[in-house]
Amino acid sequence: MTESTPEDIVRVATARNPQEAYLWRDALLDAGIAARVVGDILEGGFGGLNPTAPEVWVHRRDLEKARKILSAHPTSGISEDEST
Repeated sequence: MTESTPEDIVRVATARNPQEAYLWRDALLDAGIAARVVGDILEGGFGGLNPTAPEVWVHRRDLEKARKILSAHPTSGISEDEST
């Protein structure tokens, strides 16, 4: 088993659609947190049916700060059981 490091990339939230994911990513970027949307390009290939919801990922070192920022969004998709 590998040890966790602050540089690990972890999921902070799962969005309902790409627009929501990019809104959250932009909020994190504005706060100085490097963030990336993953899974957004899969939606178009299935005619709008998204079998994998877009996710927002950050460095582990920023996870708690990112959760606090996104918790201000009522539909942030954040739960305590997200990757840590």
